[in-house]
Amino acid sequence: MAKAKGGKRKAFRGRRAAPEAPENPFERLSNKKRFDILGRKVKGETRETGKLRSAAAEKRKNTLLVEYKQLRKANAFVDRRFGENDKTMTEEEKSLLRLQKQRLFDVAGGKFALPEEEDPRHVLTHGGRSLADQDWGAYGGGDFEGDDEAWADAADPALSFGGGLFERAEPRLERATEGGEEDGLATASQPAKKRSHAEIMAEVVGKAKAFKAARQQQRDDDAAEAEALDEAFSSLAAQGALKNLTVAKGE
Repeated sequence: MAKAKGGKRKAFRGRRAAPEAPENPFERLSNKKRFDILGRKVKGETRETGKLRSAAAEKRKNTLLVEYKQLRKANAFVDRRFGENDKTMTEEEKSLLRLQKQRLFDVAGGKFALPEEEDPRHVLTHGGRSLADQDWGAYGGGDFEGDDEAWADAADPALSFGGGLFERAEPRLERATEGGEEDGLATASQPAKKRSHAEIMAEVVGKAKAFKAARQQQRDDDAAEAEALDEAFSSLAAQGALKNLTVAKGE
């Protein structure tokens, strides 16, 4: 009986590798290059869309899906106290952190709040008098109650041209006498003198020169004092008085 040809070869013949599927260009993203540089590798030059899509889906599953499941549910408790989720912090550190957050919250909330005590630098005035000093309840119309026309005829000139409900304070004299002494209040016979622009500018220039001279004098005094200290140090160093204050290297 004749043997079949090639029997042994078929017994020891291994399986052939499956042909690789061609790469799909739409499954990879690549950044456009303006120039091709040999040996240059840029991180993120090519990205696989499949991996990116699966990573994005996993991220949405861990974040958006959890929020969606807790939507409109009142029995879900989330502990938002400072430091409660951090096991490495001690109770004192948690208390200190909460105190700092509370202080910052109070400062931010009180930024636009009115102060309890009035600041004398920020007081509303009218006609030279404070609004807080006016007795608003004392002015109620008096004898003109029930008679609108009579009240309007009597009150309109006073309110429109007389300074309102206040008595106008008399302006102060800037220079009452030639010696520069300030007197009390100005009278009708001695009105306050209004300075001209030239006088105001002359005063400004005089103050600037005085300040500049004082600053230069301070510089000269500092330079003289520094020079005196240098001379004293040099004399002490020449006499050898500073040898005991120095330590040789290595001792």
